[in-house]
Amino acid sequence: MDPAYKKWQKLFLWSFGLFAGTAFCMKWMEKDFIENGQPFTIIGLEISYSKEKIVSILSGIDEKVKTILRYHLSFDFLFMAGVYPGIASLCMIVRNKFRTRYVKNLLLTFAVLQTAAWGCDIYENICLLQ
Repeated sequence: MDPAYKKWQKLFLWSFGLFAGTAFCMKWMEKDFIENGQPFTIIGLEISYSKEKIVSILSGIDEKVKTILRYHLSFDFLFMAGVYPGIASLCMIVRNKFRTRYVKNLLLTFAVLQTAAWGCDIYENICLLQ
């Protein structure tokens, strides 16, 4: 077996373990996300809530919830360190199985684009932390 393939496999397994552990921790914290008696979600803050609703939530939560939210976002940095390299390594593992140059290049492109996605996610977390 190709030594590079083995390295991508090890990276994938390590990334999957980090992903699973941090996902469990973040899911455990979500039950405490409450603002004015109403639950809110991280996905809502990151994707679906309007800017006004985000400002309302972040300005209306108490210190306990702010602390939990900061912990959650800190765990999200570790989560990212599992997800994006994991996706990239999975692309490289699958790339090794193909013979077609086009597919190999496409999978390599997807793997490389994970760095851009990771950078955008880091920026998003920094904005939420501020």
